[in-house]
Amino acid sequence: MVGLVIGKGGENILRIQLQLSVIVTIAKESEMLPGDTTRQILLRGASGAVAEAKKRIEDIINNQLMKNSGHSSGYSHLH
Repeated sequence: MVGLVIGKGGENILRIQLQLSVIVTIAKESEMLPGDTTRQILLRGASGAVAEAKKRIEDIINNQLMKNSGHSSGYSHLH
């Protein structure tokens, strides 16, 4: 999902950062613990902007999960 969150050429992350004045940092694969299947996303900025950035990223993930599964249930593992 990381590629989807980042977007082609980084467009999704850049848009979120520019529109909301937040800094988005995604952990590199090399920073993952053995056996980990998720990567941390760190959001920094004003609390309202961070909340909106989190929602937008969750929406990207949820939309893809719904497409993959054909179900309408959502998923959120962003902290």
